[in-house]
Amino acid sequence: MGTGPDRRQSNCKRPLGQLEAMSPKRFRQEVEAGPATSAVVESPGFVPMIKRIRRLESDCSAQKARVAELEELVFELRKEVFGVVHGSAGINGGERVLRVDTSNTASAGPSTSASGSADGIGGRNLPIRVEDDEDSLYSSSPPPRPTLKMPHPIRNLPPTHDTLPIPNRPHGIFPYSLLQTFLGGQSISDGYYEVNRKGPQFYPVKSWYALHRDREPYAPPAPGHHGAKLSLFMQWRPEGVDAPPFSSPLFISQGGGGYAYYGNYREPRASDRLDYSRMVDEVPFSVKQYWARVLTASRPHWATGVLVEGGLVKKEVVTLGNGSLDEDLADELADGISADQVLKAFEAPDADEDEPSMRLYWEYLECVGWDNRLYDALVVEKEKRG
Repeated sequence: MGTGPDRRQSNCKRPLGQLEAMSPKRFRQEVEAGPATSAVVESPGFVPMIKRIRRLESDCSAQKARVAELEELVFELRKEVFGVVHGSAGINGGERVLRVDTSNTASAGPSTSASGSADGIGGRNLPIRVEDDEDSLYSSSPPPRPTLKMPHPIRNLPPTHDTLPIPNRPHGIFPYSLLQTFLGGQSISDGYYEVNRKGPQFYPVKSWYALHRDREPYAPPAPGHHGAKLSLFMQWRPEGVDAPPFSSPLFISQGGGGYAYYGNYREPRASDRLDYSRMVDEVPFSVKQYWARVLTASRPHWATGVLVEGGLVKKEVVTLGNGSLDEDLADELADGISADQVLKAFEAPDADEDEPSMRLYWEYLECVGWDNRLYDALVVEKEKRG
């Protein structure tokens, strides 16, 4: 043990004037570093300063909470104003959001339908494709005969489609250009858009999905049903941080090229990695070909990072001394990666350190509501544009 001077004692030997001249934060740090002497405690400035510090701390915490609450109220008010101005109050007066308690589903086991099967989606596993006809799309009848099995977290969710105010005969197949201009936002991953509140948009949402059925075999089979999205990188959540409180509208492309509204969805769980067997047995080869083209041909801004994480671009080669990525060098090396190399990485073993290995990830999609106001507004806007 060292025998150096005790900092707790030296703090108390500072001149009283020097202590009182400090900022409140610094003063509190100095005093709380050790037991204050009676001289410090008896200082005329001691008690007022401590009271002031505690009052400011309390005010700051309360102010942050009020700002967050105010931002959420403003966001909801924008929706109400939209409904008044555009006359789209919705079939049942706006969005209906379900408060689904899934806290006990893991221990209680999967929900069981009347037929006795435990899948959480009307007693059936889910299909690769659904019919493009709008009447069958929004019908309350079960989806077609299953060919795929949804991941366990989705099968374990209680069904919600029978409780949502989904219209029986909608006319809602919307072109992508309408969704882009009406909702705004920028793509931050394949099929997912985040909206900057300062950017242009006609209807207030924070984010939205636009999925392609042909490359999303686990997407919700019908409006109001749960599903999953495939992704090339993991959506993670820091420990102790819950899923975002808001939900996002989800649209899925239909055979004619337009998109149908499926409801509002949230991610109830952070991502999981697909294992090799599922990659081979269930994920269509055309889907893997699509992702291989994305990484090597279209190359969106996030693609290089995926190639680095998958080992196709050596991380140790493109990592700088401070641990950051040399993006220019990584992009240059990524230019030399072919689609065949990506497909080969999909087939490689997980534990082979000498061979790059890549897998897809689940992004779970839980339907939690149906926004009538949004749906009606899109129908009206579509009619206006002819």
